[in-house]
Amino acid sequence: MLPYIYFFGISIPTYRICFFTSIIVASIVLKYNYSKLNLPKFLYIFIASIVLVSGIMGAHLFDNIERHSLKSLGSFHSLIFGGLTFHGGFIISFFIIWLLSVTYKKIQFIHLLSGALSAVCIGYAIGRIGCFLAGDGCYGIPTESFLGMSFPKGILPTYKPVYPTPLFESALNFLLFIFLQKLFNFYHKNGILMKSRNQIKIISIFLLGFGAFRFAIEFIRNNPKYLGLSSAQYFSLLLSAIGLLLFFYQKTKGERETSRQQS
Repeated sequence: MLPYIYFFGISIPTYRICFFTSIIVASIVLKYNYSKLNLPKFLYIFIASIVLVSGIMGAHLFDNIERHSLKSLGSFHSLIFGGLTFHGGFIISFFIIWLLSVTYKKIQFIHLLSGALSAVCIGYAIGRIGCFLAGDGCYGIPTESFLGMSFPKGILPTYKPVYPTPLFESALNFLLFIFLQKLFNFYHKNGILMKSRNQIKIISIFLLGFGAFRFAIEFIRNNPKYLGLSSAQYFSLLLSAIGLLLFFYQKTKGERETSRQQS
């Protein structure tokens, strides 16, 4: 745990360092993937900047709603520096990408999304390391297991051992990033990346993996519960359900294409 580092007497929050590092790394991955999808070069900069701003504000907006801080919704400071919810950022970013594909007919939504998801995973993973270093309160419930850690010098300190859930989320998203990027590269190497069913498969695996990871971790986090589940878990169930439907859709589509070729 290291909330701040000091450089020539200036304190720099480690969360901000990880935050900006996540933007840079995610942008590099996004640029690489979009180049393989033959998308315009300027697009990754546009997507990275627009989705970044809208995603952050969406994450803060949904966090304020979830915590019933409705009076702060009109505050610019709250939208930029308040709490974060991953589903708020996801929803707004998803909408912006969809709107871009509708505006520019030559750019397919499925291309924009499938090329961006591994970048989302690596950016999220690095960002969660920042949460862990800062001890910002997004850790889990108290535990006596060997996994427990205390955060006495955190921004929101706790002196009892708790689950370091940001580390768990970071590790799981690193693994998801590696898997998705390897699959993306495999499709490109074999000349089948542009097939829609393969891009749908990438999207479905992300939705299933990300949804399942977040749903499971919420059981050891201190988020408000509604009918036994947190809002993040309900959203994770929705992501997983959509991912499952897309997975079977692309599988059925592939089987039909194979049968047509054989006949």
